[in-house]
Amino acid sequence: LDGPGDGIGRRDLPDQRRSVVYLESAPRGAFEASEGVADVRHQLRLHLELSGKRVIAWCRYQGVAAQATYTHFEDKPQYAQVEELANKYIGLYISGKVDRVDVAYSKFINIARQKPVVETLLPLAAAWAAEQEQRILREGMPLSEHEIADAKAVGVRDPERVRLLQVEAIPTPANPMLRAAYNTINFLPVKPRGLTLRYGIFVRADCRQDRHLLLHELVHTAQYERLGGIVAFLRKYLFECATAGYRAAPLEEEATAVARRVQSS
Repeated sequence: LDGPGDGIGRRDLPDQRRSVVYLESAPRGAFEASEGVADVRHQLRLHLELSGKRVIAWCRYQGVAAQATYTHFEDKPQYAQVEELANKYIGLYISGKVDRVDVAYSKFINIARQKPVVETLLPLAAAWAAEQEQRILREGMPLSEHEIADAKAVGVRDPERVRLLQVEAIPTPANPMLRAAYNTINFLPVKPRGLTLRYGIFVRADCRQDRHLLLHELVHTAQYERLGGIVAFLRKYLFECATAGYRAAPLEEEATAVARRVQSS
Protein backbone atom coordinates (compact mmCIF):
# COMPACT_ATOMS: atom_id res chain seq x y z
CA LEU A 1 0.00 0.00 0.00
CA ASP A 2 1.72 3.17 -1.18
CA GLY A 3 -0.15 6.15 0.18
CA PRO A 4 0.77 9.82 0.57
CA GLY A 5 3.16 10.95 3.31
CA ASP A 6 3.90 8.16 5.76
CA GLY A 7 2.44 5.50 3.49
CA ILE A 8 2.62 1.75 3.89
CA GLY A 9 5.00 0.22 1.40
CA ARG A 10 4.51 -3.09 -0.34
CA ARG A 11 7.33 -4.49 1.79
CA ASP A 12 4.95 -4.23 4.78
CA LEU A 13 2.38 -6.52 3.21
CA PRO A 14 2.18 -10.18 4.24
CA ASP A 15 4.66 -12.56 2.66
CA GLN A 16 2.86 -15.82 3.44
CA ARG A 17 0.87 -17.59 0.78
CA ARG A 18 -2.52 -17.52 2.48
CA SER A 19 -3.37 -14.32 4.34
CA VAL A 20 -6.33 -12.27 5.54
CA VAL A 21 -5.97 -8.49 5.41
CA TYR A 22 -8.47 -6.42 7.39
CA LEU A 23 -8.33 -2.84 6.09
CA GLU A 24 -9.89 -0.09 8.21
CA SER A 25 -10.81 3.45 7.18
CA ALA A 26 -9.14 6.33 8.94
CA PRO A 27 -11.53 8.59 10.90
CA ARG A 28 -10.14 11.70 9.14
CA GLY A 29 -9.43 10.06 5.82
CA ALA A 30 -5.65 10.22 6.33
CA PHE A 31 -5.17 6.62 5.24
CA GLU A 32 -5.33 6.07 1.50
CA ALA A 33 -4.31 2.85 -0.17
CA SER A 34 -3.12 2.52 -3.77
CA GLU A 35 -2.50 -0.02 -6.48
CA GLY A 36 -0.16 -1.92 -4.16
CA VAL A 37 -2.92 -4.03 -2.64
CA ALA A 38 -4.29 -4.83 -6.09
CA ASP A 39 -0.86 -5.81 -7.37
CA VAL A 40 -0.01 -7.99 -4.41
CA ARG A 41 -3.30 -9.87 -4.67
CA HIS A 42 -1.99 -11.40 -7.90
CA GLN A 43 1.10 -12.67 -6.07
CA LEU A 44 -0.45 -13.81 -2.79
CA ARG A 45 -3.68 -15.53 -1.85
CA LEU A 46 -5.14 -12.59 0.04
CA HIS A 47 -8.60 -12.52 1.58
CA LEU A 48 -9.41 -8.81 1.93
CA GLU A 49 -11.97 -7.47 4.42
CA LEU A 50 -12.81 -3.76 4.66
CA SER A 51 -14.24 -1.67 7.50
CA GLY A 52 -15.53 1.85 6.96
CA LYS A 53 -17.28 3.68 4.15
CA ARG A 54 -14.19 5.53 2.93
CA VAL A 55 -12.00 2.51 2.33
CA ILE A 56 -14.91 0.53 0.86
CA ALA A 57 -15.60 3.35 -1.61
CA TRP A 58 -11.93 3.77 -2.42
CA CYS A 59 -11.37 0.07 -3.12
CA ARG A 60 -14.52 -0.08 -5.23
CA TYR A 61 -13.25 2.91 -7.24
CA GLN A 62 -9.85 1.21 -7.69
CA GLY A 63 -11.47 -2.06 -8.73
CA VAL A 64 -10.12 -3.93 -5.68
CA ALA A 65 -12.57 -6.66 -4.72
CA ALA A 66 -13.22 -7.45 -1.05
CA GLN A 67 -14.51 -10.68 0.43
CA ALA A 68 -16.30 -8.91 3.30
CA THR A 69 -17.19 -5.34 4.28
CA TYR A 70 -18.26 -3.77 7.58
CA THR A 71 -19.91 -0.39 8.10
CA HIS A 72 -21.44 -0.81 11.56
CA PHE A 73 -18.32 -0.20 13.68
CA GLU A 74 -17.88 3.07 15.53
CA ASP A 75 -14.50 4.61 16.41
CA LYS A 76 -14.48 2.47 19.55
CA PRO A 77 -16.18 -0.86 18.76
CA GLN A 78 -17.88 -2.82 21.51
CA TYR A 79 -16.14 -5.94 22.83
CA ALA A 80 -18.85 -8.20 21.36
CA GLN A 81 -18.17 -6.80 17.89
CA VAL A 82 -14.44 -7.38 18.22
CA GLU A 83 -15.08 -10.85 19.64
CA GLU A 84 -17.15 -11.79 16.59
CA LEU A 85 -14.28 -10.97 14.24
CA ALA A 86 -11.74 -12.58 16.56
CA ASN A 87 -13.71 -15.83 16.53
CA LYS A 88 -13.78 -15.80 12.76
CA TYR A 89 -10.08 -15.10 12.28
CA ILE A 90 -8.83 -17.43 15.00
CA GLY A 91 -10.94 -20.18 13.47
CA LEU A 92 -9.37 -19.65 10.05
CA TYR A 93 -5.89 -19.56 11.56
CA ILE A 94 -6.02 -22.61 13.82
CA SER A 95 -7.66 -24.66 11.07
CA GLY A 96 -4.70 -23.88 8.82
CA LYS A 97 -6.85 -22.14 6.19
CA VAL A 98 -4.80 -18.95 6.53
CA ASP A 99 -1.22 -18.37 7.66
CA ARG A 100 -1.74 -14.92 9.15
CA VAL A 101 -4.18 -12.05 9.62
CA ASP A 102 -3.08 -8.43 9.12
CA VAL A 103 -4.94 -5.24 10.05
CA ALA A 104 -4.16 -2.02 8.16
CA TYR A 105 -5.36 1.13 9.90
CA SER A 106 -4.40 4.69 10.83
CA LYS A 107 -2.70 4.96 14.21
CA PHE A 108 -3.65 8.17 16.03
CA ILE A 109 -0.58 10.32 16.77
CA ASN A 110 -2.28 13.65 17.38
CA ILE A 111 -5.17 15.67 15.96
CA ALA A 112 -3.09 16.67 12.93
CA ARG A 113 -1.34 13.39 12.24
CA GLN A 114 -2.33 9.77 11.87
CA LYS A 115 0.21 7.17 10.79
CA PRO A 116 -0.86 4.28 8.55
CA VAL A 117 0.36 0.96 9.93
CA VAL A 118 -0.08 -2.76 9.35
CA GLU A 119 -0.33 -4.92 12.45
CA THR A 120 -0.15 -8.69 12.26
CA LEU A 121 -2.87 -10.09 14.51
CA LEU A 122 -2.30 -13.73 13.76
CA PRO A 123 0.07 -15.29 14.46
CA LEU A 124 0.11 -12.45 17.01
CA ALA A 125 -0.32 -15.12 19.70
CA ALA A 126 3.11 -16.47 18.74
CA ALA A 127 4.63 -12.98 18.83
CA TRP A 128 3.08 -12.34 22.26
CA ALA A 129 4.35 -15.71 23.52
CA ALA A 130 7.86 -15.02 22.24
CA GLU A 131 7.85 -11.58 23.87
CA GLN A 132 6.74 -13.03 27.21
CA GLU A 133 9.31 -15.82 26.96
CA GLN A 134 12.07 -13.23 26.53
CA ARG A 135 10.82 -11.37 29.58
CA ILE A 136 11.00 -14.56 31.68
CA LEU A 137 14.46 -15.43 30.35
CA ARG A 138 15.67 -11.95 31.36
CA GLU A 139 14.01 -11.73 34.77
CA GLY A 140 13.48 -15.33 35.83
CA MET A 141 15.51 -17.78 37.88
CA PRO A 142 17.14 -20.99 36.61
CA LEU A 143 15.93 -24.38 37.79
CA SER A 144 17.43 -25.84 40.95
CA GLU A 145 19.34 -29.10 40.83
CA HIS A 146 16.24 -31.07 41.86
CA GLU A 147 14.07 -29.19 39.35
CA ILE A 148 16.53 -29.96 36.56
CA ALA A 149 16.23 -33.64 37.48
CA ASP A 150 12.43 -33.35 37.29
CA ALA A 151 12.70 -31.59 33.92
CA LYS A 152 14.80 -34.41 32.53
CA ALA A 153 12.35 -36.96 33.97
CA VAL A 154 9.44 -35.45 32.02
CA GLY A 155 11.44 -35.27 28.79
CA VAL A 156 12.93 -31.75 28.60
CA ARG A 157 16.03 -31.93 26.42
CA ASP A 158 17.62 -28.63 27.54
CA PRO A 159 16.52 -28.00 31.14
CA GLU A 160 19.41 -25.56 31.71
CA ARG A 161 17.64 -23.11 29.37
CA VAL A 162 14.47 -23.03 31.46
CA ARG A 163 13.72 -20.01 33.64
CA LEU A 164 10.96 -19.50 36.21
CA LEU A 165 9.37 -16.14 36.96
CA GLN A 166 7.09 -15.65 39.95
CA VAL A 167 4.19 -13.27 39.35
CA GLU A 168 1.13 -12.26 41.34
CA ALA A 169 -1.12 -13.05 38.36
CA ILE A 170 -0.44 -14.80 35.06
CA PRO A 171 -0.36 -12.12 32.31
CA THR A 172 -2.84 -12.04 29.46
CA PRO A 173 -2.55 -10.31 26.04
CA ALA A 174 -3.27 -6.59 25.95
CA ASN A 175 -4.39 -6.55 22.31
CA PRO A 176 -8.23 -6.54 22.37
CA MET A 177 -8.72 -8.88 19.41
CA LEU A 178 -6.12 -11.35 20.68
CA ARG A 179 -7.60 -11.15 24.17
CA ALA A 180 -11.06 -11.84 22.73
CA ALA A 181 -9.73 -14.87 20.88
CA TYR A 182 -7.83 -15.96 24.00
CA ASN A 183 -11.07 -15.91 26.02
CA THR A 184 -13.20 -17.46 23.30
CA ILE A 185 -11.14 -20.64 22.91
CA ASN A 186 -10.70 -21.15 26.67
CA PHE A 187 -6.94 -20.79 26.29
CA LEU A 188 -6.47 -20.93 30.08
CA PRO A 189 -8.63 -21.46 33.17
CA VAL A 190 -10.06 -18.37 34.86
CA LYS A 191 -7.24 -18.04 37.41
CA PRO A 192 -4.26 -19.94 35.98
CA ARG A 193 -1.46 -20.95 38.33
CA GLY A 194 1.20 -21.28 35.66
CA LEU A 195 1.89 -20.61 31.99
CA THR A 196 4.71 -22.07 29.89
CA LEU A 197 6.09 -20.24 26.88
CA ARG A 198 8.72 -22.68 25.65
CA TYR A 199 11.71 -22.15 28.00
CA GLY A 200 9.99 -19.43 30.03
CA ILE A 201 7.55 -20.42 32.77
CA PHE A 202 5.31 -18.02 34.68
CA VAL A 203 4.39 -19.37 38.13
CA ARG A 204 1.90 -17.67 40.41
CA ALA A 205 3.74 -16.70 43.58
CA ASP A 206 1.42 -18.58 45.92
CA CYS A 207 2.04 -21.80 43.93
CA ARG A 208 5.83 -21.65 43.64
CA GLN A 209 6.41 -24.69 45.84
CA ASP A 210 3.82 -26.86 44.09
CA ARG A 211 5.92 -29.62 42.55
CA HIS A 212 3.05 -31.09 40.51
CA LEU A 213 2.39 -27.70 38.93
CA LEU A 214 6.03 -27.28 37.93
CA LEU A 215 6.17 -30.82 36.56
CA HIS A 216 3.04 -30.06 34.51
CA GLU A 217 4.57 -26.88 33.10
CA LEU A 218 7.85 -28.63 32.33
CA VAL A 219 5.95 -31.20 30.26
CA HIS A 220 4.74 -28.26 28.16
CA THR A 221 8.37 -27.20 27.67
CA ALA A 222 9.11 -30.72 26.41
CA GLN A 223 6.11 -30.43 24.06
CA TYR A 224 7.43 -27.15 22.64
CA GLU A 225 10.75 -28.89 21.97
CA ARG A 226 9.11 -31.95 20.43
CA LEU A 227 6.76 -29.98 18.18
CA GLY A 228 9.41 -27.57 16.94
CA GLY A 229 8.93 -24.29 18.77
CA ILE A 230 6.37 -21.65 19.65
CA VAL A 231 4.44 -21.39 16.37
CA ALA A 232 4.06 -25.15 15.92
CA PHE A 233 3.06 -25.67 19.55
CA LEU A 234 0.52 -22.83 19.61
CA ARG A 235 -1.13 -23.86 16.35
CA LYS A 236 -1.75 -27.34 17.78
CA TYR A 237 -2.59 -26.11 21.28
CA LEU A 238 -5.02 -23.40 20.10
CA PHE A 239 -6.77 -25.90 17.86
CA GLU A 240 -7.16 -28.37 20.73
CA CYS A 241 -8.47 -25.70 23.12
CA ALA A 242 -10.91 -24.43 20.49
CA THR A 243 -12.28 -27.89 19.68
CA ALA A 244 -11.96 -29.91 22.89
CA GLY A 245 -11.65 -27.22 25.55
CA TYR A 246 -8.71 -26.48 27.80
CA ARG A 247 -8.98 -29.43 30.19
CA ALA A 248 -9.72 -32.01 27.48
CA ALA A 249 -6.99 -30.81 25.13
CA PRO A 250 -4.63 -33.75 24.43
CA LEU A 251 -1.52 -31.68 25.20
CA GLU A 252 -3.03 -30.76 28.57
CA GLU A 253 -4.03 -34.34 29.30
CA GLU A 254 -0.49 -35.49 28.49
CA ALA A 255 1.01 -32.86 30.81
CA THR A 256 -1.28 -33.90 33.65
CA ALA A 257 -0.60 -37.62 33.20
CA VAL A 258 3.18 -37.30 32.91
CA ALA A 259 3.39 -34.95 35.90
CA ARG A 260 1.34 -37.37 37.99
CA ARG A 261 3.50 -40.33 36.95
CA VAL A 262 6.81 -38.60 37.72
CA GLN A 263 5.56 -37.25 41.05
CA SER A 264 4.41 -40.68 42.18
CA SER A 265 7.59 -42.51 41.09
